[in-house]
Amino acid sequence: MKFDSNWFRKNQKKFLGLFVVVLMAAWGIGPAISMLSRQFGEKPVGTIFGKDISQNEFNDAIRRWSRVFLQQSPTPIGETVWKQLMLVREAERLGIRISDEEVLEGIRMMGARLFGGQINIPVDRIVAILCDSFGVGEAQLLQTIREAFLIEKLDRFIRDSIKVSSEEAWQKYSWQNEQAKVKYIALKAKDIVDYMEINDDEIQSFYNEHCDTFPNTFEGIPGYKELEKVKIEYIMARYDDLKERVSVSEEEVRKYYEDNKNTKYKLESASQESGVKSQDALTQDSGPKTQDSYKPFDEVKEEINNILKRQKAEELAIELVNKVDDQITTELGKTERTSFEELAKKSSLTYNITAYFEKKEAHKIIHGTDKLALMAFEREKYDPTPPFDCSEGRFIFQVVDRKPPGAPPLAEIRNRVEMDLRKEKALRKMRELAEICMEKMKDGNFDEGVKILEAALFEIVKQGPTVARPGNEAQKVTVEHSETDYFSRPIYSGDFLSRYIPALHGDRPNVASKAFGIKKEDVAIVVEERGEKTCYIISLVDKKEADKGKFEEGEDRILKIYLAEKQEAFMIRWIDSLSQKAKLEARYSM
Repeated sequence: MKFDSNWFRKNQKKFLGLFVVVLMAAWGIGPAISMLSRQFGEKPVGTIFGKDISQNEFNDAIRRWSRVFLQQSPTPIGETVWKQLMLVREAERLGIRISDEEVLEGIRMMGARLFGGQINIPVDRIVAILCDSFGVGEAQLLQTIREAFLIEKLDRFIRDSIKVSSEEAWQKYSWQNEQAKVKYIALKAKDIVDYMEINDDEIQSFYNEHCDTFPNTFEGIPGYKELEKVKIEYIMARYDDLKERVSVSEEEVRKYYEDNKNTKYKLESASQESGVKSQDALTQDSGPKTQDSYKPFDEVKEEINNILKRQKAEELAIELVNKVDDQITTELGKTERTSFEELAKKSSLTYNITAYFEKKEAHKIIHGTDKLALMAFEREKYDPTPPFDCSEGRFIFQVVDRKPPGAPPLAEIRNRVEMDLRKEKALRKMRELAEICMEKMKDGNFDEGVKILEAALFEIVKQGPTVARPGNEAQKVTVEHSETDYFSRPIYSGDFLSRYIPALHGDRPNVASKAFGIKKEDVAIVVEERGEKTCYIISLVDKKEADKGKFEEGEDRILKIYLAEKQEAFMIRWIDSLSQKAKLEARYSM
């Protein structure tokens, strides 16, 4: 039987209240909680190194860690705490221990941070303050600190076992700091893209090849698969609209001024603002205090009026949207329900039905809230949400349609597919021309190669289909060729190799890699699909070795950098390996 979320939403307060009352009346508070724990707390949520972790144990860890250390965590709390539990178990398995004195020292450090600098407050008093601040019990605080120290000591233990020798550092330094420069000829796909002939069969085949692939714009890889999309309709009480429907009296403005003038509208003298008192001011300090002065009421009256109008608009938004929500809730489960558009019109609120959008585009649909991205892709169609606030107002929405992940029909994106196919054929043609050119070039003479290529490209332009440039005469294609400055090998930027080469006007990691793989005056062909699709013919002009003197001069600093990099890379691999033995199942809940 499918769970009826509409029925539950309509009756949840009544249902949950009755359920708790029945439990407490029948068994008392303690037995009721005990029964719930047995029903929902004993089922394991996962295993760490073959040992089950119960729901209760995991929930307790989440509460403790989220309150003591992870209040501002940007990652999902459940996943973060699971990783912490895994590391605690590994530390215990390796025999790492934390003494009571280490825990007490940790408490003293937290107290020093809390109060700023060194303090002479007894540890038990610091514990009481921390427990009150974090909302945890003493046992929970001490356990969490002990676990944190275990993880820290484990991290230090693993990192300290990793070393970098001077020879290893020099090899890496010399590899990273070797430089090369090349001569090049650039054959840009865009120069002939309009002259590539394509037919319906090629278009269909190209679409079929890429329809199940997400596009990678950065790498220049075509793809037509799209993420799940939804279309929603919403009712919104916009604050700017409601400000026109409320009024503020002179008395209200005056009262706000009087209530807030000491905090918002008090004037300070120039000497006070600069933090320096004149001799006269010092003399006056010894006598009766002068009367404080404030910004004139007339000067701030309009500002206050706008503040109060906004406050009243927010109050009215709550009132109007809650009334709409009440009617929606009353009609849940009924065959005939008032449409969102009618509800909005009845209360003179904004109604809108959106185009389809992906989760990452949700912030563009309704500004100043994450609720749309969090809820729109989890709800059933026509399941209205509760009211939410955003920067523009207060709103309710429901999903009216959704598109599963997949590619749009070819007919909808045909122009895009045609352009991608033309670019691919143009780049393929440029590589063919480069290979022909290399066969004809004598002794790697680039000037000769340029002439060969410009002549071949001119023939392509002359013989191109009339659809390309009807009525225009063929224009000579000029081939870019020059010499780069020195550049280094590509390095990883995230998951991608990267090396920006100014002379080539972009990120050209393939050119950089190839340059260090050929000998001086050797000629090679390199294709770059990232950015502007281009086929290069390159020849190594010169290569400079790394400066051993600079390495020796900064060896201590370089060793520290390389050691940190090696440690971090190892820790990532090590934690990934541990994670294979610690599986968190999706059934956990808070």
